[in-house]
Amino acid sequence: MDNEKALFAIRREAEMYRGLSGVFLRESIDPNLIDYLNSWLTQRRLIDPAIFINKSLCLLEGAPFGGRELEISVYAGSVAAVSDDLIDRCGFKALDRVALFTQSNEEFDLEGIYLLDFFNRKLKEMLPLDFTKKFRKIIFEYNRAQKDSRRLFDDFISPQELIDIKDRAGGYSVLLLHAMLFPDIELHQEEYPPVFDQRSITQSLYLFGAWLSKIDDLWDETKDRSVGMKQLATEGIVTWESLKVETNRVLGYLKSYYPETRVREMFQRYYAPLADKDMAVKYNVQ
Repeated sequence: MDNEKALFAIRREAEMYRGLSGVFLRESIDPNLIDYLNSWLTQRRLIDPAIFINKSLCLLEGAPFGGRELEISVYAGSVAAVSDDLIDRCGFKALDRVALFTQSNEEFDLEGIYLLDFFNRKLKEMLPLDFTKKFRKIIFEYNRAQKDSRRLFDDFISPQELIDIKDRAGGYSVLLLHAMLFPDIELHQEEYPPVFDQRSITQSLYLFGAWLSKIDDLWDETKDRSVGMKQLATEGIVTWESLKVETNRVLGYLKSYYPETRVREMFQRYYAPLADKDMAVKYNVQ
């Protein structure tokens, strides 16, 4: 399949999952929150990235993507999306109140808080009882990266700080999603932040997530620049040319841990069209 056909296949699949996720959330939501949910769904950010990342992780692990995996994807994507909305739209100050696996202990006049608490609770119910303890370092670093992402609007942020924040936001997101899907697979706590001298699963997944963040920045460059957000593409830190080098590096790390056939299939199915400048220029609607 060429990249153009693959891109349209991804878009059709995303549309399907967008509908499924809306139905799922409406069926599972606390009836008292249905009005909040309906209002949020009409203007929400996409939660599909979590679905596609998790489908990619299942493909790499040679595992099925079924009902449990879809539910985790929808709740995890919803937590991330509503948290971002609260921070970005409201300039939220109490950032610890919008973190993953936390419950707000105060009353806020923000409808998103109630949705966030519900999504956090439902997600936690789907995971092993010891999950937050076992993966506390990943959870902490994920939440720290999300909070630090607020600095992308800072006029005085340095290029190295930008790289650090974006790498951590992407890297720990993928590590966390993998932990949710495969809690029995050991991720080496001592490798935080990962040191890339040995190609372990932890380092490979972290680099995979950081690479996805770079692709996202390239596709969102015009939109992010229009709202004054600094990111890797707006600052010229990542370009389509540099992405090619990074792509080879990431795939090399993944192939050192996963079978090459799975890595190749995952890349061609979900990411080859997104890493293609021609596809972005032709079809990216900002």
